[in-house]
Amino acid sequence: MSANENESVTEGTDKFAVGEEAIQRLVLPTAALVLSILYVNSVHGRISMLNLRYPYAVIGVLVLLTLGVYVQELRAIWRIRRNEDRPPFVDSITDRAHKWRKSIALAVFGFIYLWLVDFLGFFVSSTLLIASLMVVAGERDYRRVILITVTVLVVIRVFINFLNMSPPEGLFL
Repeated sequence: MSANENESVTEGTDKFAVGEEAIQRLVLPTAALVLSILYVNSVHGRISMLNLRYPYAVIGVLVLLTLGVYVQELRAIWRIRRNEDRPPFVDSITDRAHKWRKSIALAVFGFIYLWLVDFLGFFVSSTLLIASLMVVAGERDYRRVILITVTVLVVIRVFINFLNMSPPEGLFL
């Protein structure tokens, strides 16, 4: 690669604020730790310790590896030269959030769905989730949103009946 090609490649890359880069590098290990803690919290006392040796061993290894990732990533962040031309943190975060708004909405709706499924029930929560995701994805024809939502839920209901399963029940169904 020639020097001109190398310059054009680096010109197209985004520069992040140091704080945003830290967040990007550490979000996945942090999520893994949080999910591990939630798992331990949910099964502690409910399942005998003999059955939990393997999951706890896997979680222990995950915690050790995550701590190693934290150390490695923090060292890399500290090595970033402070004299580089980097945008302010708030501007960098708002630009990134604007570019990723649909993905962020998908994650937010997923968390809301997980919270609502126990309260409202599987079918009501799924109806709200499917319709909301279609609208966020850009679908503006509400007849199509209703048709696709109902069709998906009917297909799910047929499979649930066929497999003799019981979905989470809530206030409505």
